[in-house]
Amino acid sequence: MTDDRDDALHWIQSGEEHMALLPRNPESAYLFWEITEAGIARAESGHDGEAPARLLGRWEVVDASDSPSSHEFDLETRVGSRFIEWLTSAPHRARIGWYASRDTFVEIARSTVVVPPSDRPGAEPVRWIERDESGVYRLESVDDDPRFSSLDLPSTDESPSSS
Repeated sequence: MTDDRDDALHWIQSGEEHMALLPRNPESAYLFWEITEAGIARAESGHDGEAPARLLGRWEVVDASDSPSSHEFDLETRVGSRFIEWLTSAPHRARIGWYASRDTFVEIARSTVVVPPSDRPGAEPVRWIERDESGVYRLESVDDDPRFSSLDLPSTDESPSSS
């Protein structure tokens, strides 16, 4: 069975407003959105029926600073996706809407808040286990943490029995 729709994303359309911001790596994320005429109408009704001059997609840093960082793009399709670059390592969210005034962004849909992944394997120093010649396992640490530098773990190896 074929589908006449040209939109490559039609198979995931839900008919409701939503945005998904999915971390890709420490530098970028994948942003997906879907908005409907009904969602636009609901947003208009909350702002005296003011129709949007132009729809915008926006991703922004969510923090308590006085000068929030954000980036906007013209929304050319009601269903779409794009890759974005993280603005900082702080949490981000994405929104779709328009400006009713210079300072008022009328929101139609928003993503959940997402934290960009770290460019390190973890917040803690890297640790690993090594086995010495006598079969004793020793937990090693990059930062030479004294809690781990002398921790020896007994070997649990058993020789396989031969039949």
